Amino acid sequence: MLGLLITVGTVLLVAIYAYAILPFPYFTPHMGAGPVKDESNKRLTLLTLLKALRHPRPRWEMDHAEISRMMSLFREPERPYVSWRNSSGYYDLQAGSQDSATQSCLVFRSRLFLVLLWPRLMLDRPLSWFLNRLNLAAFCLVIALSYILMRLSALRNKQRIKNISEPLKYRLSAHFTQHLEAFVPAEGRGELSIFAEPGYFFFKLAEGRLFRQALSCFPPKGPSLDIGPDDGVISLLHLAPVLFIDYGLNTSDYAFSGAARSKYGAIKKGFIEDDIFPNGSFSSIFMIHVVDHIPDLEGALKHLASLLKPGGRLYFSGLSHDFNGWWLERICAAGAVWNNRPITWYRDLCARQGLETLHASYCQAVPGNMVWKATYAFAMKTAAWRQLARWLGATSSRRRKWASFLTSMWMTAFLLDEELAVDRGLNFMMVVQKADQSA
Repeated sequence: MLGLLITVGTVLLVAIYAYAILPFPYFTPHMGAGPVKDESNKRLTLLTLLKALRHPRPRWEMDHAEISRMMSLFREPERPYVSWRNSSGYYDLQAGSQDSATQSCLVFRSRLFLVLLWPRLMLDRPLSWFLNRLNLAAFCLVIALSYILMRLSALRNKQRIKNISEPLKYRLSAHFTQHLEAFVPAEGRGELSIFAEPGYFFFKLAEGRLFRQALSCFPPKGPSLDIGPDDGVISLLHLAPVLFIDYGLNTSDYAFSGAARSKYGAIKKGFIEDDIFPNGSFSSIFMIHVVDHIPDLEGALKHLASLLKPGGRLYFSGLSHDFNGWWLERICAAGAVWNNRPITWYRDLCARQGLETLHASYCQAVPGNMVWKATYAFAMKTAAWRQLARWLGATSSRRRKWASFLTSMWMTAFLLDEELAVDRGLNFMMVVQKADQSA
């Protein structure tokens, strides 16, 4: 009887925890309807909670210090299944850069979610330990099954591999090795990056192939601008044929590596629409996976078109319509992915801004995209990958074994990806050109 009670109690506690945490209150920079919290009171007290319960969608207003405190309490991905809802992606407010008087608020979906906030916090420590380890075990199982899937795919396509010309096979193998050495360096200690995770490794590997092919077919000219290079690691790989980029534009301060920093003339901080550069400033603009983080893409493209010189080119990649469904869009991405559309949609959108499509292609076809979809939630919404990445990166021997594992898993899929991703793939890449009125 005691065992039954313990089991039922445990199930109820986990259910309460999961119910409270999956629809966790989202961060929003806009003021909505609801009670205003007393500015002299810096904590969510029982009194303010009771007052908030009078409202169907209670909210908790905060200033900058409170935002920072909440961000530290609920930081991703150290806790399972936590995300700030209603993020604005590329346009998200950077809490650390806001003035101390900045006001914002947490909006709860219902009264029940607000009431469950306190028991969830009390249960946080013991259940997070349990769920993080459970997630890690499930993640490792998914990776193992994905490996088997890719090896079976390799066996089925042995004849196709034989038909690939040796020069192409050599070129693609060299590309693979370069990415592998960048994402899983043999020497060093410490946690491996997210790009060493199996799904993301192939994600960036395939995208990089598209960029390099497009750059060889449509060579860029200066002056050039790279929008959203972050720390420059991916740009260093994808834009390898481009020896020098005049400007990088980031929305936040990132620490560039020495090799990446030397590729850029200057790094600016701001957004596309901030009028940092005068019209007609650039012959080439690069955007690596930025378009799926811009809510108003048509407005952004209009501004980008104005930044291009006549005959200037825009090189960009993003998620296609293959990234779809409630699980991927609402739960895994927390509603912060936009414009996951087919190439035809992008072609029409660019045409409305006077940008002619020169090149468009997909990458990361089935079954490679299936692996990314299966591991995406574990890698981005749980601590599973970070736990595994710390262990793998601790010794050179483990790093070499992981590099060998990724090679065995992905080499065949990579060699065949261009052939398989003709009509559909998880990623796409396009080159569009502004009309040259002088021609």
